[in-house]
Amino acid sequence: MLLIFLRPGENSLTGADILYNALQAVNLDFLQTGEQVKEFFSTDLKNKVRQLAQLISGSGRDERTTLLSSISQDPLWFQGLDTRAKSKEEVMFRSAQDRVRGYLYKTNDAIKKSELRSISTMVKEVKYFGDYFNRNADLAKKGGGDVSTHQRNSDLAKERRGDELTHQRNSDLAKERGDVSTHQRNSDLAKEEGRDVLTQQLCNDRGEFQCQGRWDRPECPYNESSRHVINPYCSKEARVLFQIWNLDHRIERSRTVVPAILEAASISVQEHRKVNCSYFFTLLFTLSNLKLVHIVCHDKGAHNVRCDPALYFLD
Repeated sequence: MLLIFLRPGENSLTGADILYNALQAVNLDFLQTGEQVKEFFSTDLKNKVRQLAQLISGSGRDERTTLLSSISQDPLWFQGLDTRAKSKEEVMFRSAQDRVRGYLYKTNDAIKKSELRSISTMVKEVKYFGDYFNRNADLAKKGGGDVSTHQRNSDLAKERRGDELTHQRNSDLAKERGDVSTHQRNSDLAKEEGRDVLTQQLCNDRGEFQCQGRWDRPECPYNESSRHVINPYCSKEARVLFQIWNLDHRIERSRTVVPAILEAASISVQEHRKVNCSYFFTLLFTLSNLKLVHIVCHDKGAHNVRCDPALYFLD
């Protein structure tokens, strides 16, 4: 039990108040989060997330407000934002871009050392996957979409057809260097040309997101109870809370993908082979290897899955 002593006229902050106030100032991955949030999250996480859900459900927003888009229609939603964006969709588009830019920034040293700068070019061409959080992304595609994105899709599909031929040739090597189950799971990444991995949105047309479950599970166990569902288009509070949802790499970026990039680059120099940039691009930035997860489903421990050496090269 915690006793809080207040002077006359002072007000006590609840756990939800502390977290909400801290989240208002937070940037990606809690880079600027204060010690209060770290301490707040250190114990009884599920109960505190429940407090936040109650905070949002009590915000008094309804379906009509959720569907509003422009700053003139729903000014409350934009409160606290330092942005030139004129619509919710634009704010969320930039939010997704910021996350992907963060992954690129954290991987830049490896990309420069390996001289695989085409990876940076590829992610820029698809506008840093801003459509991940944009509820109007499908509408834009039906209306014609972005030409550079469609071209990139086509190029990636062609490269993946080449991947399949290379994959068969190198499969014995992969089995010798890695376990069969990992090899089988990763081989699927080279066979997705029927799926548009570059322009998928993660929400429905109302803006509702569902947790996709921990990295090693096919789905979220809480989805049936709608506990791991959020619509950041609904209210300012929901938009702020969405910042603690994560895009989690199944094959981990820092522990696994970055070392694999450096290994592939080293081998390519020694053996004069062409590195398969599309494979590493896919692992770093696309939904083939990213899952949107509620903070409860975000496992920060080591993921027991590796890159596939059979897909490192195009020759």
